[in-house]
Amino acid sequence: MPSVALYRRKLKIPFVQVIGSAGKTTTKEMIGSVLRQKLNPMVGWKNDNLPAGVARNIFRVKKSNRAAVVEAAMLRPGQIRTSTRMIRPAIGVVTSIQRVHLMRLGSMKKIISVKGEMLEEMSQNSTLIMNGADANCKKLPLHKFKGKVLRYGFSKNQDLWASGIKRAGFKTSFTAIGKGFRMKCRINTFGKYNVGNALAAVLVGKQLGLTRNQIARGLVKFQPPERRLKIHKGRNGTIIINDNFNANPDSTRLLLDELAPIARKRPVVLVLGDIENPSNRIRKYARKVHFTIGQQIAGIPFKHVLVIGKWAREYVRGACSAGLPKSRIEYFPTVDAARPSFRKLLVPGTVVVLKASVYTPIRKLI
Repeated sequence: MPSVALYRRKLKIPFVQVIGSAGKTTTKEMIGSVLRQKLNPMVGWKNDNLPAGVARNIFRVKKSNRAAVVEAAMLRPGQIRTSTRMIRPAIGVVTSIQRVHLMRLGSMKKIISVKGEMLEEMSQNSTLIMNGADANCKKLPLHKFKGKVLRYGFSKNQDLWASGIKRAGFKTSFTAIGKGFRMKCRINTFGKYNVGNALAAVLVGKQLGLTRNQIARGLVKFQPPERRLKIHKGRNGTIIINDNFNANPDSTRLLLDELAPIARKRPVVLVLGDIENPSNRIRKYARKVHFTIGQQIAGIPFKHVLVIGKWAREYVRGACSAGLPKSRIEYFPTVDAARPSFRKLLVPGTVVVLKASVYTPIRKLI
């Protein structure tokens, strides 16, 4: 088998590299859905996104593919640099920079620096598409990047922004607006952050020569990946929203913001697991972030809340300190212990939302 570098040099097609603390896989799949309307892209396999997985995805590119979309993640410094050198992206996308690696890297400054490795390795002929609404993305070392920068977000000071966002059920429509550009969009998911992900896909499509109709059609055809706001029909006429792929304090906070208007209109049961590593090494930090999220929960009219895991007691303490009645929130140390209570809550018409990190597999409840 040839080396990755040799194989990549033979591929004369544009590669899109997607990085970020959250939304990588969803954005990769949105971009893939858009590019399928013209370019038959190779879209990276699920979330196989560390350097070894990046190499495997590059080898998956065939002669019939006219573009490739690959996500790149990291567990330590240097890994995004390694992946970027393999991918050699024509377009790099940064979805968000959050606290997901805070305990591993020690500071947000370090996290931003590590994400910035992609910028240092991209060529002067490449394009960086970044979330201009994300405070930490704004701190990326753009002085190290010599190519074109395009920003997306929700205000007119971005290169592309969303206006008129409307939600119907669990689908969202909006208008994407830029200089000399305007198009109606619809996606089969919800959340302002997913509108942002869609804007990134629109910009990629524009950069690679797709028409507005092709881009819009690709967004409509997008379906959320498994365990990323994936909607299922549950027992007894319930709706299950499974967002149990992974979680961090910031992504959980954003999801709760999106659930608040839903909970004001229909009964919503929240099942929330730990969002941090169960290691006692991070006890002080983990207890703090779970307590804070508990306080946020208290301000949302959930029908009931089940919390599961090592740190989940802090959700209860935080919620009750902020005024949530103890009768509306239950703690369980394990998924199995929570199952009887969970089944009792499956009442027709109820929306059940599952959110946790990989450390608490609450998806097993369904």
